[in-house]
Amino acid sequence: MNSISVIVPTHNRPDLLQEALSSLEKQTVKPSEVIVVDDGSVKPVDEKLLKKQFSIELKVLFNESSKGLAWARHQGVEYATSEFIVHLDDDDLLAPDGIENVMELFESNPELDIVFLGVEGFGSRARYFNQAQKKSLDQILKRTFGPTTKENVHFFNDRLFGELLQSVPMAFQRAVVRRETWHAVSTFRFRCYSKIRDKDFIEGRKRITGPLRDSEWAFYGVALNKRFALIKNGLYLQRCEGQGKVSNPEQRQAQMNQLLCIKKKLYGASQKYGQLSVWENQIKSSLARSYFNTSYYHLSKGSRITSLKYLIKAVKLKPKPTYIKFFIRTFFPL
Repeated sequence: MNSISVIVPTHNRPDLLQEALSSLEKQTVKPSEVIVVDDGSVKPVDEKLLKKQFSIELKVLFNESSKGLAWARHQGVEYATSEFIVHLDDDDLLAPDGIENVMELFESNPELDIVFLGVEGFGSRARYFNQAQKKSLDQILKRTFGPTTKENVHFFNDRLFGELLQSVPMAFQRAVVRRETWHAVSTFRFRCYSKIRDKDFIEGRKRITGPLRDSEWAFYGVALNKRFALIKNGLYLQRCEGQGKVSNPEQRQAQMNQLLCIKKKLYGASQKYGQLSVWENQIKSSLARSYFNTSYYHLSKGSRITSLKYLIKAVKLKPKPTYIKFFIRTFFPL
């Protein structure tokens, strides 16, 4: 069976890290290696203790200060030696048969570039998460079935990219990929953030520190590859206890701003690079829709000037009748 490395970034959550590593030790097919990246924890991870506690092959990397999730994940990949890569957050778990299911799929379909993992939430806030994710995922699956569907494994046609521009269910943010695929996608993604096209991997990486935009990686991963599938079963178990910033309603504006950043970079890249140019118009429409949604949000909060700013951007980018009517009725009522 092919080898797989699990990258586990962690920061100040030793108890949760223990649970994550326990889920890896309980795998029916053990990972070839687990790389824990301690991203500047106040109390550094005790590597010797972990190796005594767990029988899996463990490596621990240390950052003296926090570099952010994006940096930590790529740091782990750079040290990985296996053919395949999967990322596991330190507060999440893998189902016991997770690695076995994924590797069997890759072995029976060696042409695949990316396998997305079905996600199931657990914890006190899991019910809403699971309902929302199922609804979003079912909508995409209904419209993007490829020529083959086998049990809970779904193969996709080339419509998937356009569907992800509408929404990116968590299943498409949890993936197992070949190591070379990860590097190819990430290098291109970093280049899209650089003013100079030929910036190398290291220089490009410096532009994306802090929170890793998993949904953004999905855009570039699907755009640059042609062979991907989804295992719909809940192999990736996501904790839903409000422990992450994205779980807080107060973070909605920050999330909207992040989405705008993602789509602005994606749109700019579609104008420069042939790999994305085929989707330029779809990306443009998606960006305009995000500007419109942001405008509507700010208006609901009573920020008319900010709302107007984003609405103008939407109209300029894509003068849809809906946007124009909203502009006239809201800011120039009779």
